[in-house]
Amino acid sequence: MGYIAGLLFLVSESREEETFWTFVAFMEQRVSFDRLPLCGLNKLFLPNFPMVRLFEELLAKLLDKDLKRYLDDMGLPIELWFHKWISTLFLYSFPIQHCIRFWDVLMSGGVSCSLSLACAILSKLGPKLYQAQTTEKCNEILKIPPQILSELLADPEDIISTAKSIRINWKSLNRIVQKLSLIHICRCRRYAVCRSRWSP
Repeated sequence: MGYIAGLLFLVSESREEETFWTFVAFMEQRVSFDRLPLCGLNKLFLPNFPMVRLFEELLAKLLDKDLKRYLDDMGLPIELWFHKWISTLFLYSFPIQHCIRFWDVLMSGGVSCSLSLACAILSKLGPKLYQAQTTEKCNEILKIPPQILSELLADPEDIISTAKSIRINWKSLNRIVQKLSLIHICRCRRYAVCRSRWSP
């Protein structure tokens, strides 16, 4: 696994054992009532990041269309900033106090809750993003600097409450997951075949 930077932040705080078992819990996660057929986060770290790509596609369907178009026009499509959120389970951009509560939600409700959390965060950031008017300023906001955190995202309970209030058509997303999962699996297999052919 080449990208576990988020959980390594915990190790730097001398919480090695706690970090290890948190990591194992997420990798082997089994939540029977998760609304999407996704078990564990181990696929986040496969070659070509198939699960990250899948989540990006799903978030594109859920995100406010005007905000998505605005970010695309700014040269900040979802794949440029969401990867750091999901690959580190939000720890790249949020303090540990926020992430512990976010992880409670992911542990109890399944991986799919990360989509609701991302939508909730973006709904809070939306007004600031529209005011920014430049790619550099928008990019800085998406990194969640301390000023933005204290101004718009200081209370993790408010973010979670907003996430729970977001209406999501899970049946529609399940169809997308089934379709995209097949596409990503095929791409990964092609990648593996090509790699084996050209490896010494």
